[in-house]
Amino acid sequence: MEHTLALRQRMNHVAAGLLDSFYSRCNDLEGFWALGMLYEEVQTAPYCVELDLLKQTARPGGQNAVLIAVRYADFLRRALLKKNLHVEDLTEASVTVQCKANVPLMHFQPHWIGDAFTCTVRLRRLDDQVT
Repeated sequence: MEHTLALRQRMNHVAAGLLDSFYSRCNDLEGFWALGMLYEEVQTAPYCVELDLLKQTARPGGQNAVLIAVRYADFLRRALLKKNLHVEDLTEASVTVQCKANVPLMHFQPHWIGDAFTCTVRLRRLDDQVT
């Protein structure tokens, strides 16, 4: 039981680190905020992009989305190794960005509001552990 819990904690740590780095203002692509570059590429419904970090691909496959998928595939590999985990043990590693998301904005100041987005990281191990 402890082994499974410890493994899940390490996976959660990797997923949280990836998410934190991904939506950070410091995540830039050629001097521009990477999420803004993704947003620019998904200006038609459903306003969503999914990055497959195992295949290093994006759907839809815009140029910026693919570059970011490749970058974060490398980030994932390094983060897993720091936690004594391996990318080969994963069956899924994805980041999904939903632009124009329907989320409550009551906690934001009016001058902060732009188009809301959600960002979801999914990591799944061969033993079907989902984070």
